[in-house]
Amino acid sequence: IETLTSKLVGLSLEFIGMRAVDLGGSLPPESLAQAARDLQASVVWVTHTHVCDVELLLASHQVVREKLPVETRVIIGGGALSPALRRSLHWCEYFETISQMVQSELKRIGFKGSKVN
Repeated sequence: IETLTSKLVGLSLEFIGMRAVDLGGSLPPESLAQAARDLQASVVWVTHTHVCDVELLLASHQVVREKLPVETRVIIGGGALSPALRRSLHWCEYFETISQMVQSELKRIGFKGSKVN
């Protein structure tokens, strides 16, 4: 299921003109950050479909943030993060749905066309 979700996110990003690279599921934070640096990513998307260890999740996100260039945005999706957990990751952007993410990215790039659903 995580792979399918990643594919949908990637297709949605490509649909609005962004290049998406799917690195697969459960990548260690150091590897994720290194791949993002190697690919010169401007955005890193992470999806959470379930959370077993909140402290480990927070620590992993902190490692990613510390190892990415400051200008690299981190976007988190998926329904597994509680509102309190989302607030603790204040330096990330969070979207409940792919549609919300696409609308936000279109607004960010100044898209003036009709709304994408």
